[in-house]
Formats: sequence, C-alpha cells, structure tokens
Amino acid sequence: MAEKAETEPAAPETPRPPGLGWLPDELWHHIFDEVDANTMAKASLMNREFYDKTWRKYVKTVTLVGTLNPNPVLRQLQRTASLEHLHLQDLPHLTDADLVDFITKLTALSSLSILSCGSLTNASIIAASSLPQLTEIQFASLNDITDEAFSHMTHLTKLASLIFIKMPRITDHTMENILGGCGKSLKTLLLHECDQISSAPLHHLTRMNSLEIVSVSNMDRVRSNIWNFLHGLTA
Repeated sequence: MAEKAETEPAAPETPRPPGLGWLPDELWHHIFDEVDANTMAKASLMNREFYDKTWRKYVKTVTLVGTLNPNPVLRQLQRTASLEHLHLQDLPHLTDADLVDFITKLTALSSLSILSCGSLTNASIIAASSLPQLTEIQFASLNDITDEAFSHMTHLTKLASLIFIKMPRITDHTMENILGGCGKSLKTLLLHECDQISSAPLHHLTRMNSLEIVSVSNMDRVRSNIWNFLHGLTA
C-alpha cells in the first residue's frame, strides 16, 4: 500500500496591526474620495486617532453646505493635506477670518467652488489666488467681491474651468486679467448674469485653442452679435 503523502503545514498568517491600519492606501482613497464635512468633524470628535490616520490623510473632496457655524469644521480640515476639491455653499456666516488662513494651507487644492457665502470679501478670493495649482474655479452670488479680488489670478496658468454666476461687481477688468493670463489652458468658460461684463474682453477667446465649452447667458452688456461668434468657437 502506497504511503500517504505528508502535507506541509500552512505558513502562519502575518499578524495584522490592531484596528484598520492594515488596509491598503488604494482602499482608503476609495472610501474617503468624497465626504460630507459635517460628518467628518463629528467623526474626529468620536475617534481622534482614527480621524488623524485616515480622513486627514486620504480625503480628496469636501462639501460644506448650509452649516450655521462653519469655523469648527474648517479647523478640523486644516491639516488635510490630500484635499483636492472644496465646495462651500449657502454659508452666510462664513467670514474671511474663517477662510483666509485655512485655504492657504490646502497645498493640493485644484478645484474651488464658493456659492452664496455672503459675508466673504475680496480677502478670501485673494488668498485662493495664491494656489497656482487651481484648475477649476466656480464663484456664484458673492455680492461683495470686486475686481480687486481677481487682480492676482493672472498666474493661474493651469486654469481649465472658470464659472461666474451672478457676480454683480465683476467687470471687464477681471475678465481681461484672467483670460489674458490663462488662455492656453482654459477649456470651459461659463458666465451667467454678470451684468458688468461686456463683449469687449471676450476677444481673448479667439486665441484659446483649448476651449471646449463656452456659455454666456443673461448678460445685458454682451452684444447680440457675439452669439454667432461664440457658437463658432465650439462648433
């Protein structure tokens, strides 16, 4: 009778560290690719160590909407070195004191959206302009923002998307500065109800070969004959 082959003992499993720290970076990036900032702030209070080792390291997108007191949430986010996309909306109590110091620390930020945050002034936008890696900007219903806020944005050579909606104090001067400085990279331009902007600065669009989307709507000072011109750019 043939002897029964001996089976080799299974190799011992490599012990995993306690908690979830053994999970690979790719999985953490997937889990925290987008997170509500209010939830993140609450989690940091519940488990500080977990928060420091995960969210602050891996979160890329944060949306903060309708928070009565955004300052504590922003303080929790300050050391989030991985943050690439920030969306702030309907934050009437968000001030320059809250935002300026915070936003200059977001060294990886590429997309910034600020909508209906009525207490902000030019100081916050100027602070954002110190981030040369920005590729997407969306500002809407910021009634106190003037041309001065955008005077430092000519160096945003990576800017691919520019959206202004209901920005009543932005004039041709801002458009000349921005379009004249980032023309080689701009792919999307959307202007809606910005009543102080005319047709004049749109001549820059003729030399922007990268443009894919152009939308100009409800603009009282944009001449009617500009529409055929704009259509021809993206036809």
